[in-house]
Amino acid sequence: MSRTVGNLLGVLIVIVLIVAPLGYAIRWQDETRNFRTVREGVLYRSGQMTLRGLQRVIGDYGIKTVISLRDSYTPGEPPPDQEEEDYCNRVGIAYFRIPPRQWEGRPGQPAPAEPGVQKFIQIMADPRNRPVLVHCFGGVHRAGAFSAIYRMEFERWSNERAIAELKATGYTNLGDHWDILGYMEKYVPRWRRQAKANASAPPPSPLRKEREEATSLSPAAEERSRREEAEETERGNGMSPFPPTGPGPAIPP
Repeated sequence: MSRTVGNLLGVLIVIVLIVAPLGYAIRWQDETRNFRTVREGVLYRSGQMTLRGLQRVIGDYGIKTVISLRDSYTPGEPPPDQEEEDYCNRVGIAYFRIPPRQWEGRPGQPAPAEPGVQKFIQIMADPRNRPVLVHCFGGVHRAGAFSAIYRMEFERWSNERAIAELKATGYTNLGDHWDILGYMEKYVPRWRRQAKANASAPPPSPLRKEREEATSLSPAAEERSRREEAEETERGNGMSPFPPTGPGPAIPP
């Protein structure tokens, strides 16, 4: 009998050792919803967390800024994550809201999502805002898209590499969302635009180069030029532009 009880206790202990970590992982996932590290100490992404999950992530990762990619379902009504925004404002966490917009614009026009993208880049460019948490509802689509923009803009990833990571982190149906896919394929980060502008700039003309070299005189050449100009000016007045170097007239006692 005692042997049977011992066996049962052993089985129960094994079950607890297996189930407890599993239960913890499930609870963590429920509270933080697809939380991922994009760049340690810089950018994290997730879905809509519970307030308890958000508090834990802020404490564990030192989050300074939260960017919500969600908006009110009905104009004029509070957004679904209003409690989160109120909490961040209360504890001094910077909070920004970038409403979801279409990623494809009319012919010749920027995409409606473009102002939000530029706002995201501006936030990420300021080191004082980091670490940053960006989230949507599920933590896969919009949060993934903005993480891909971060990769291309700040880490100089190619479009292909950023899109591949976007798919690998859950956006498996990206091909069905042609507007987002098209935006990612055509996205040109600032550093690439600048490099292209520098490469296309015409080289300075020889005459311009000569002028620039002529204006950068040595101190001795500048002094010589100054004396020559002074001589030319005073020569018209019949005066020497410089004081005599010999002894002056005798001063009567």
